Amino acid sequence: MSLPDFIWVIDKLTVHVLCLILIQTVAMKFILKHGKTDKDLHNLRQEIEILRKLKHENIIEMIDTFETPQEFCVVTEFAQVHMNLV
Repeated sequence: MSLPDFIWVIDKLTVHVLCLILIQTVAMKFILKHGKTDKDLHNLRQEIEILRKLKHENIIEMIDTFETPQEFCVVTEFAQVHMNLV
């Protein structure tokens, strides 16, 4: 899937992407590597692997992750309800 397949909507907290092929709104979190120690990066990779395996109706599901030399991108389900209303 290439970038033209997505519509990007950016607000203060996150980036929302509407995938035109899957017709699914997702949330994307970008985590910069700059300033992180090797241990921090190792722990982050471990946490991503744990989140990848979590499947529960009350936990937002992680759909995918991407890693570049500068950052991690975590793609999750989009929560339709604001968390302080839950």
